[in-house]
Amino acid sequence: MSNSIETDSAHDFMALGDSYYYGVAKSQSYEKASRWYSEAAKRGHAASQTRLAYCYLKGIGVQQSYAEAAMWFRRAADQGVAVAQYNLGLLYEHGLGLPKSEGYAVSWFRKAAEQGYSVAQHRLGRCYYVGTGIGVSKEEAVRWFRKAAEQGFVDSQYCLGHCCEYGIGTEVSLDEAVKWYVRAADGGCEKADSALRSMGLRKSPGL
Repeated sequence: MSNSIETDSAHDFMALGDSYYYGVAKSQSYEKASRWYSEAAKRGHAASQTRLAYCYLKGIGVQQSYAEAAMWFRRAADQGVAVAQYNLGLLYEHGLGLPKSEGYAVSWFRKAAEQGYSVAQHRLGRCYYVGTGIGVSKEEAVRWFRKAAEQGFVDSQYCLGHCCEYGIGTEVSLDEAVKWYVRAADGGCEKADSALRSMGLRKSPGL
């Protein structure tokens, strides 16, 4: 019973924090928002831990601290929160608040990617493409680009189109290249639009 009450109160604390953060039903106050997120985070509430970590990451309502951000992202990541896993990977990759480790970064990107988080899928694809924290594998890069592209992630759509055009990690297929370039260009990717022009094509509803 006590655990249930604790969970309910933590959720209520997060909701109160959101009210202050977004100025909904409360006067906007990032300081009060971060305090309520902290109360919920200390009770093990994963979503609040992620919110509090972001506050420390950006210095919103609290003094900016990569170390604090890393600590709270890790607590949420250990509970399976994909966005926290991805952000923890970024902190490892750049050595912010944690010892720099591209290997650990890839490990956390993978955890988030395997949950279907498209941003992490793209990042993991890039790691495989250039060999950041892991051996180069263009085939694995394409596999992860495709997963993110199919979810509408524009950067992956462009990368997948590029790989299909030049046969990088996959067979050459101009039809596939055009398909993904068009989707990326429609999403605002200028590089994809440029690629279509270089192929003698223009974006149109018929493509």
